[in-house]
Amino acid sequence: MMTDVNSVFEQISKIGFNFVYILLISLLAYLAGSIAWKHCFSITEIPLTRLFYIRTIGEMITLFNPTNIVAGEAYKHYSLKAYVRKTSIILDSILISRSLMILSQVLLSLVCLNYFMVLLFGNIVLIYGIAGFFLLLLLIICIKMLASKYSLRIKSFISLPSKLSNAIDKLDKILLRIKVQVKQNPRQIVKAFFWSLIHWILGALEILLILHLLGVSTGFMDALIVDMGVVIMKSIAGFIPAQIGVEELSNKMMLNVIGLQYAGLWLSVSVLRRAKQVIWICICFCAYSIMQFIKVKKYNNGDSLCNT
Repeated sequence: MMTDVNSVFEQISKIGFNFVYILLISLLAYLAGSIAWKHCFSITEIPLTRLFYIRTIGEMITLFNPTNIVAGEAYKHYSLKAYVRKTSIILDSILISRSLMILSQVLLSLVCLNYFMVLLFGNIVLIYGIAGFFLLLLLIICIKMLASKYSLRIKSFISLPSKLSNAIDKLDKILLRIKVQVKQNPRQIVKAFFWSLIHWILGALEILLILHLLGVSTGFMDALIVDMGVVIMKSIAGFIPAQIGVEELSNKMMLNVIGLQYAGLWLSVSVLRRAKQVIWICICFCAYSIMQFIKVKKYNNGDSLCNT
């Protein structure tokens, strides 16, 4: 263990001022996520800077709150009430943004899985993978068509508790609004999906940069495999505040998957990524404190708090 710790300090000491580049690429990733969210709105009046501020703080809350995504999305919803009158617009944008983030992550994960399987078993796996993807897509379309056709009959036969029935009805209304928005603004949704992909790709570039700064040579696909694997494991263990121990274990496992088993490497990567998170938490805390101070000052001067 002492050898690992010594090698970790030795590896990290090589980085120095280059740590700024890690912060810069994470900034670009957060910005890409904010641009994706902006394209999910049916209105365009909200400034990107405001969305960036709200989203970044929301993601930090998601990271450290035991309720995970629920707390972060609730903060976004609450913070936008002063800027968007219709709460349905806020809710729809959050759901569309989160759905596109998940879909883009799944797409990149499938790309990583196919890449990894091709390396192990050859191109035949890629052929089966593509065929399986189209069969799955066809199955989903068939199920969706049957569900929409017979949904009223199913509801008439199945007796549900009133609260559950009301919840399903509300969800149906939300999904209908989202469906209408997607039909009305397909270009915006495509742009949002594109920026969601960029968000994840920048996360992989962050891994690639960290490994490069630590003196480890690897390719982009390997970095993408590590990042997607870590994100999936952290999502599964989202109920653990800050994913304490989960992120570190995930880094170790995924680095082993791509064959990087150097002494202390996983710990160096974990320390650098944790340091990045701590700095962003400090930035968000300072920004939030300043904004609250400005709100209180304006309120005390006679301005409406809702207009700040």
